[in-house]
Amino acid sequence: MRQPTIQCVGEIRGSCGHQHRTVTGAWACLQRDQAGCRAQGGYSDRELVAHGAWGTIQVVVLDEGMLLWSVKELARYFSREAE
Repeated sequence: MRQPTIQCVGEIRGSCGHQHRTVTGAWACLQRDQAGCRAQGGYSDRELVAHGAWGTIQVVVLDEGMLLWSVKELARYFSREAE
């Protein structure tokens, strides 16, 4: 079974190009991208997206590294796991 990975992806900025194995690594990558965009007077539209056997799930990270997945996405994940 393939290990899940996390990417920083945005519709405008595109992907960071990395396959992060940890939320911490992906979060740091996202923070660097946001800081770089801010330094140039812009903003980053990238967000964290997890890829695994279940498919693709958007990941929301709060300050302190807490993970939240939307209720809809969690329901979809658990219904696939039950099959």
